[in-house]
Amino acid sequence: MDKNRHKFALNILKTKKMKKLTSAVKEASAKINASKNKKGGKNFNRRFGVPVFLLMSLPTIPNKVVAALDMPKQWSDRVTKARAIYTACNTNPNITIQPADLATLLSKVGNLETAHNNVELKLVGAVGVRKVAWEDLNNYLTNDLKWLIQGAANATPASAIIIIESCLYKVKSDNKPSKQDFAVLPTTTPGTVKFVINVKQMAAGIGVKPYMLVSVVYMQSVDNIHWTIVTAALGSKSKVTVAGYEPGKQLYFKAQGTFTKGRLSAEVVSGAIIIQ
Repeated sequence: MDKNRHKFALNILKTKKMKKLTSAVKEASAKINASKNKKGGKNFNRRFGVPVFLLMSLPTIPNKVVAALDMPKQWSDRVTKARAIYTACNTNPNITIQPADLATLLSKVGNLETAHNNVELKLVGAVGVRKVAWEDLNNYLTNDLKWLIQGAANATPASAIIIIESCLYKVKSDNKPSKQDFAVLPTTTPGTVKFVINVKQMAAGIGVKPYMLVSVVYMQSVDNIHWTIVTAALGSKSKVTVAGYEPGKQLYFKAQGTFTKGRLSAEVVSGAIIIQ
């Protein structure tokens, strides 16, 4: 009986000592961590999970102003609006459109007008002809002519809205910060550069869906005015490496992509590029 009491007393004593030891260890550990934290140590954050936030400011490219076609639903109104677009583009001091392009537009407008008049006369097969004429005209307005207007707007961003609206197109602005359409990057090899285009962003600039890239032409200039073709790539290849440049030389570059529907001339890289 005495032996059992003795063992029980020893167990209680051991338990008390263990609790004191554990408490002392925790207290010492806390003091060490607090000291490390004051000195800039990482142990405190790791132990207690205090979050650290790094705030960074990333450069963004201004939002693009995009031309959008806005045609009425009534057939006669479509003809009237298309003729008004032709007149606005033909006598427009803000943009120069070649006579051949204007002649093509006028011809397509005339085809739609004739087809619509035949429908009004209830001629056999006129409805189908009118549908084909409208699809042809709408495709030209949505892609070819729109590309010309968008290209002029991209070339002079300060006057982009004026140019687009003067051609009777609607102005649409992308609310999201846009990525760079075209970049010229140095490589580890002297005199060699890499052309990189953002296919999706280029297509979005002219409202092309789907944005499948058919081909892209890369150009260069010494004065940002006169351009010569550097190389061309077929298919959806968005990265091309070109060698043979003279290190230290200053050049301008741009890219022109051709999509399944329409074309877009990407903006010239901001500032001159010094070949590395």
